[in-house]
Amino acid sequence: MTGNSMLRILRITPHFYRPGKWPIGFDPVGGLQNQSWTIAQGMDRAGVAQTVLTTYIPGSPRRVQLSARMRVKCTGFWLPEFLAGPLLCFSWFLGAIPELLRARHRYDVVHIHFNHSIWCRIIAVIVSRLKIPLVVSMNTQLWSGFQSALRLKGKPYDITRWLEKLAFTSADRVVALTETFGRNTASELGLNA
Repeated sequence: MTGNSMLRILRITPHFYRPGKWPIGFDPVGGLQNQSWTIAQGMDRAGVAQTVLTTYIPGSPRRVQLSARMRVKCTGFWLPEFLAGPLLCFSWFLGAIPELLRARHRYDVVHIHFNHSIWCRIIAVIVSRLKIPLVVSMNTQLWSGFQSALRLKGKPYDITRWLEKLAFTSADRVVALTETFGRNTASELGLNA
């Protein structure tokens, strides 16, 4: 709580669980969803107002009210399933921009859950420039997705590391999944642990 008012969080995550029957090809369940769902439920029980900004899954609602204080807004364009893999996060990013531009007047803090995409990092930089308190949860390193996709294991990725470092230094707080993961990432990027 802030004074007499309820804390308002904009939770940004490309993948977020919603109850009901969803198109499987667009809604993979994994660690990012489990983490963001668990945190959102805990904050809801603590009486925090949250808006979860996540990807639009074709055939699903654009808005879902999960509780009196927690709602889900789904952004992005309708995509056929064969384009979902390469374009779902980019579509979500474009759809999120109007919400980000209004965020300063609507939310007390923004919490971004990083997946492997570049778009989460760009959102972190935008939120920082809007002067909104920012928390980042490290789920997946940006360069690990590129290494895997391009089969270039072990080669340096100066641009992706630079963007990763910029995104982390844009945040007021960074949360790591484990102490080891946080320490190793800080060391790789030359950040203060």
